[in-house]
Parts: sequence; C-alpha cells; structure tokens
Amino acid sequence: MIAVCIPLIWFVPLAGQHDSGAVLSQFLASGALIAMAISMVISTRLPGTSLLFGPLDRAYVLHKWIGVGAMAGLLLHDVIDADLEETGEETILVQLGETLGEFSLYGLLILVLLSIATFTPYKLWKWTHRFMGAFFVAGALHYLLIRKPFDLTDSPGVYVGLFCVAGVAAYAYATVSGLFKRGRPFTVVSAEKSGDALAVVLKANGRNMNAKAGQFAFLSVDQLPEPHPFTLSKVSANGEMRFTIKSLGDYTHALQSLVKPGATVRVKGPYGGFTRRPGTPEIWIAAGVGITPFVAWAHQLENTKGPVHLFYSVRHQSNASHLDELTEISNSSALQLHLHETGNSGRLSIDTIKAAAGDDFSSASVSFCGPVEMRDSLLKGFKKAGLKSHRFHYEMFELRSGVGFRKMLAWGFRRFEEYRSAKA
Repeated sequence: MIAVCIPLIWFVPLAGQHDSGAVLSQFLASGALIAMAISMVISTRLPGTSLLFGPLDRAYVLHKWIGVGAMAGLLLHDVIDADLEETGEETILVQLGETLGEFSLYGLLILVLLSIATFTPYKLWKWTHRFMGAFFVAGALHYLLIRKPFDLTDSPGVYVGLFCVAGVAAYAYATVSGLFKRGRPFTVVSAEKSGDALAVVLKANGRNMNAKAGQFAFLSVDQLPEPHPFTLSKVSANGEMRFTIKSLGDYTHALQSLVKPGATVRVKGPYGGFTRRPGTPEIWIAAGVGITPFVAWAHQLENTKGPVHLFYSVRHQSNASHLDELTEISNSSALQLHLHETGNSGRLSIDTIKAAAGDDFSSASVSFCGPVEMRDSLLKGFKKAGLKSHRFHYEMFELRSGVGFRKMLAWGFRRFEEYRSAKA
C-alpha cells in the first residue's frame, strides 16, 4: 500500500498544473502497475519474498487481493479520461500505446474474473493464468508510450518505471523457471495406505532438503508435470520426508497411482511458516487430511511438558490417517489425542473441546488445519470463551480462492429477508 501511494508525492502537485481528472486517472494506472509488479514478484516464490510478504500461504492471499485492487484501479482509469493533450502530439507511438493499454485492460479483466470465479476448471485457470504477465508487459509498454505530465527520466517516471522493470523481470524468471526448474528429484521409498490417504516417503537423490515440521512443498511427476502443494507429515533425521496425500480430485487420484516405490518425484520447496506456538495448553485441531502438519509436530514433542491436546475430526475412525502412530506417540509424550467421529457425534464444537481441554483459554495456543467454514465456526466459539484472536493460528492453504461472492450474496439475502419480515 505504501509503495502504491508514494507517487502521490508527485501527482498531487501535478493535479494543480493539469486537468485534475486526467492526473487522477494516470495516478490510478501507475498505482495499478506498481501493485501488479509486486504481485508478479510474489509469484516467483523466491526465498527472499517470504521476508517481505510473509509465508507463501499468506503471500498468495496478498497476491490475490493485490490483483483485485489493481484491476479496480485499472477500471477506474479506463472510466476517467487520462488524455493530456497539452503534454505532446498524438504520434503513432502514442496511438500504439493506447491500443496496448486496451489490450492489457481487457485481457487482465478476463483473467482476473477467471481467477476469482472458483468454479472455473483448475486446468483452464492455470493455463490462462500464464498470460497474466504478458498483459502486464503490454500495460508497462502502454505506460512507456502514452502522453504523461512528466518525463520518464523525472522522479515519478523512474519510480514507476523501476516497478515495471521488476514486474517484467519477475514474469520472465517465473516463465523460464517453470520450463526448466521443475524441482529437485526425490525417489519414492515407500507408499502405504493410511486411513483414506496415501503416506509417501521420499528420499533426496542428492543433498537433503532443509524442511521443517508444518511446512509444505510442491510435488510433481513426469506424467503429471503441473506441481501441486502437499504438507509434510514427517521430517526424519536421515533426510527422508513423508507426504500424506488424499484423493480429493483428478490430480491427487492420478498421483496416488503413480507414486510407487522407486518412482521419481520432483519437489519444490519447502514453503510455509505454520509452526508450533507456545501456550498452556496447546490445542491442535485437525480435520481430515489437515492432520498432516500435526503428525509432523507430534514427532517433536520429546521435551514438551504439555499438555498438548490434539482434536482429530474425521467421519469415521477408518478414515483417520496415522492414527496408530499418533496413539503410540500419545502413550509416551505430552500429547493427548481426542478422536472425534462426525459420523457418530456430529461436528466438532467448542463445547466438546472445553469438556476435554478445560475452559480456561487465557494463555492457550490454538492451531487449526481444516476447512474454512469449520475454522470460522470454532474461532467464533473460542473468542466467546475468552481466547484472543492472535492466539488462534492457522495456515491459509488455499492457493486459489474467490473473493467471497457467496458470502456477500448470502448476507444480502438475509438482510432482504429481514427487511421483508419487518415490513410484514
């Protein structure tokens, strides 16, 4: 936000020297270019980006909202006339710049709509998303060629221009690395059924990957070259890593049939910062395959005095992955395992958690991995029970998500029904 607003230092004085509406429009376009450039840098997944934008799961949420904000700025730029005739003649290059601007605007609009419409098939979204950078390049060229109330060598020109260069460089890097850097090769040591998921143990073909419990990585195989994220369920001292993969769609179903012992898997990562937080007690809540980070954490409880309560929500006990493993750990550590079968007991509630872990959450630390609806419901219950929001930790493991259209529609419908009831 600061980077987007800095150009106001130059644009505010310019508004008093030129048509203020046109200057505003050009500021909106410049801010959108800066925002998109930042979004491009985030998409590179370079190690240093986590220092600026946080762990990858949260960086991708930021990436999404930056894109939505930039698109809003571009639409306003298109509505508000940005032409400044007094700044120069309308040459062929200026006309080319205007054409590139329209091309960029409508291309980005289509791609952003496809991105926030989560019903768009993943393969179509992923394929079209690759063109986002090309439309950004067109927008950067539009900025370079159009008439502006300053020269490219002036402070605002250099500032916005540097972001354009950074965005183009990030796009080039992401494109090249996607073609040639598919990840480090690992060999499948074992692949065993665990509940309704498959536990896959990998060993590096070269040097080991410096992964931590709670992190995730992108996996791919030759037959399925498009990498997908999976959380580590165990990090061994000998460098072996285990991923627990549940069949949730076409990709994961196909992947399960391909990761046989001896097969090669490409791994990119590790990413994420979902780590244990101190608290008395520690409360871990997992739903389904969301158990994976907690299994990895459970293997590192040797010096923990506890208590550590793990609430594992599954439909039936037969669906629970790593249950025997967790039971064994709980017999010799501070871990207290609470298996919750929703098929018999309904949804896991705050009352169930209170009954097992007590109702004093003033110094507790709660970590959650599971569906968003369940997370929101439990967070609301914990807040009512006295837990501070900053003590409720979770990973935003939705690398592709919408902007809440359904919630907004539901909210609007409820308000309409309340209005109708009040009028009746």
